[in-house]
Amino acid sequence: MNIALLAKQGWRVATKEASLLFKVLKGRYFKRSSFLHAKLGSNSSYGWRSLLERRNVLLKGVRWQVGDGRSIDVWKEPWVSRRGDFRVHGRGSNEVQWVSQFIRNGQWNRNIVLQVLGPEDAKIILAIPLSRMPTRDKLV
Repeated sequence: MNIALLAKQGWRVATKEASLLFKVLKGRYFKRSSFLHAKLGSNSSYGWRSLLERRNVLLKGVRWQVGDGRSIDVWKEPWVSRRGDFRVHGRGSNEVQWVSQFIRNGQWNRNIVLQVLGPEDAKIILAIPLSRMPTRDKLV
């Protein structure tokens, strides 16, 4: 029960950026990263340590739903629709870091996707539907 409750609080911290809890924890513990990538500091509270210990429950199933692609690191974030870890497994690139670099005028830039990624990853990514209206990326 404790694990489930801590995971639920972690989900709130990861997805409810307007909440007071998010703002307090962001200001104190993960100023330059996201909750999913936050590190344990040397002077962390018991509550923060507990949230980070149970963050692994969220990481097993959380992934990004692509909106504008500005929040999603191509190589580090879970965002592709595949079983397992939802990550790109193709070759890396120093030129492309953000999913937004694969999007042009609300559509996938097929040439860049095929140039940067392997054929298996490119096929999966080009099948991801994009919204016609600009939206923010969303954790799901």
